[in-house]
Amino acid sequence: MCAQTLPSAARANAVAIDRDSRVLVSLADGGLCGYGGSAALEQYLASLIAQASSEAERRGAIERIMSALESVRDPAGREFLIATVQNAGIDLFAGAKQAGAVTTWRLLGPVPWDNDKNTLDKKFVKDPEVKLNRPCKIAGGNLTWDRYVTVDANGWLT
Repeated sequence: MCAQTLPSAARANAVAIDRDSRVLVSLADGGLCGYGGSAALEQYLASLIAQASSEAERRGAIERIMSALESVRDPAGREFLIATVQNAGIDLFAGAKQAGAVTTWRLLGPVPWDNDKNTLDKKFVKDPEVKLNRPCKIAGGNLTWDRYVTVDANGWLT
């Protein structure tokens, strides 16, 4: 774990992680401090479990990572968090496997929608000739199929 001395007091509940995985701290004097990058964040998360000195601390670390998993939407970030917990010996997919649920999806979107022009059965892609490795041209834009992994026991996307 790494400790940093702040130039002034931090505001309450004023720590965030930006899209480049830097830790941002809002200071009481109006300043803003940023630390690390994605490598620093990944190292910190992996060390949370490894440095736990008791089973209670280990469970707490895993709960923190699982809590982050609920809010992270970036596929690479989700897969990193999942791998961190899996590397700790916890099978996040056990419930889904037992239920026969799908955990790895390919998602396309956001698809523009017009209630006046679109019917519920409108096709936006040439199903069943979908090519996951190629972008789809929809409403003048190109959308790509993104991999998304869920750990929900029913395979639901959250």
